[in-house]
Amino acid sequence: MGGLGNANSSLNNYPEAFDYYQQWLKIARRIGDRQSEGAALGNIGKTHNLMGKTALGIELCQQHLEIAREISDRAGEGSALGNLGFIYGSLGDLARGVDYHQKHLEITRKIGDRQGEAAALGNLGSDYSSLEDYDRALDCHQQQLAITREIGDRSGEGRALGGLGNVYYSLNDFTRAIEHHQQWLDIANDIGDLQSEGSALGGLGRAYEALEKYPDALDNYQQWLKLTQKVGDRDGESRALENLGSVYYSLEDYRQAINYSQQALEIIKEIGNRIAEIRILLGLGSCHYYLAEYSQGIDYYQEALTLIRDSDRDSLNENRLLEAEALEYLGVGFGNLSQYPQAINYFEQYLEIVRETGDLVAQGIAWQNLSCAYNFLGDDEEVDNCLRQSLIVAVEMFCDRNIDEMESDELAYLNNVLTTCREIGSLEIESTINSMLNQN
Repeated sequence: MGGLGNANSSLNNYPEAFDYYQQWLKIARRIGDRQSEGAALGNIGKTHNLMGKTALGIELCQQHLEIAREISDRAGEGSALGNLGFIYGSLGDLARGVDYHQKHLEITRKIGDRQGEAAALGNLGSDYSSLEDYDRALDCHQQQLAITREIGDRSGEGRALGGLGNVYYSLNDFTRAIEHHQQWLDIANDIGDLQSEGSALGGLGRAYEALEKYPDALDNYQQWLKLTQKVGDRDGESRALENLGSVYYSLEDYRQAINYSQQALEIIKEIGNRIAEIRILLGLGSCHYYLAEYSQGIDYYQEALTLIRDSDRDSLNENRLLEAEALEYLGVGFGNLSQYPQAINYFEQYLEIVRETGDLVAQGIAWQNLSCAYNFLGDDEEVDNCLRQSLIVAVEMFCDRNIDEMESDELAYLNNVLTTCREIGSLEIESTINSMLNQN
């Protein structure tokens, strides 16, 4: 049963994998096989996390860890630590993720598990890359590559090359990213590893997309899509479709972007990946806004907001940022429909969150949007109050800084404040902002 679960999990067919792991757990408990019980719990926990149920995933992986330590199963202990590291990393708690992966790595070295050592190094490399510690990330993936080549693990060698490609992508070295993903693709083709072939094609597509070589990106994504459909990899299919939508979005072909994104959304809802579902819903909302189809866009943003607020509270920080995005664009949509009280409601909720996060630019934009909404309602007192709050934010931005020290989004915000002041005739605040700019 475990093997069938692993086979489905490798194809990202998580509900099917979950069913097989549950059957494996029942059998293990019936015959008193504690080692298999722990392994089944760990796989169920990992699957719960991949399906968006992170709290339950952590609980089950902790049970695996306790059983492994109880029966002195060092390999199982390492596996449980690795799974916990993966879950915490996916939650954005990268420091804890690194800690678990480091403990996993230490165990693999003590018991001489070279393949496990390479896997732990790969996971560490991924977390260090997410922490933007690219030197350590490269070092981990280089060690991973050396070990896989030493033990003749061609599949692992490909994953190591893919990991290096991902780091170079994060470093904006897209040429080297392409080189490493191409090597991964060559290995995958040599050994007939269709899953890795798809992942390599996806990596190549991302790099070409970043270079704005859209025909090459589309070609790789289309190949990836055909491959996922051939092997029945529903999760990979959804990601290929989503990325195709992303390219068409960049090409401003919003109808095609919507077409591919809707196909991706159908699959995502089927397999139960809530994080991806939220991301696609937000993207669909944006596409409809660009087409001035605000009612349709609002429907997608509201659906995303409901999912975000219902999501696992372990992802609180990430969820709050996504919630802020949905709230802001709901305000924009209702504003474009001239439904200003609703727009104000959403902008105020957005403002509450960005105050929590300390994002000054976002706070300024919120006050600016509120001033515009109140201006359309003819509430001059509230307009003046919002613009004065915008001025307070601008002063805080400028505190002990020169213009050349400011980020582009900060300068864009200040220029937007000036534009708003001119449009609604707030000469006093316009003069104050201009004075600040001229003094710097």
